[in-house]
Amino acid sequence: MPNVITGESNEVLPVIVAQDPIANYDFERFRGSHIELTPEQRVQLATLKDGFENFRDNMGDRRERQTQLFKEARAWIFDERESEWPFTLNNICDALRISATAIRKRCRELERQHGKGVCIKKADGRRVAA
Repeated sequence: MPNVITGESNEVLPVIVAQDPIANYDFERFRGSHIELTPEQRVQLATLKDGFENFRDNMGDRRERQTQLFKEARAWIFDERESEWPFTLNNICDALRISATAIRKRCRELERQHGKGVCIKKADGRRVAA
């Protein structure tokens, strides 16, 4: 089923918020409705999706480019400083009414799972955090 927000069949937000009922409620508000997002919110959502996917998909990858993508995504996700820049995780989550705390919590859980060897195998043979 296509994502109402992005028009894609990607299920990134449910994975991000699966562990937090408050954030899950926030996502369900988008998912089950036809809420119109502004162009800025669509870009912010794409940024959130890209940051989370770079974090999740490149975790533990030893190739130079993938390691760099993971480090940049991790730094972006866990940067809690206040900023006027609209593309911080905090500002994106505020604009989309999604819990930044829940996203960080889920990312920490993915890191713990990865450290324990809990991974899934992607179609290209790479293993990523479950």
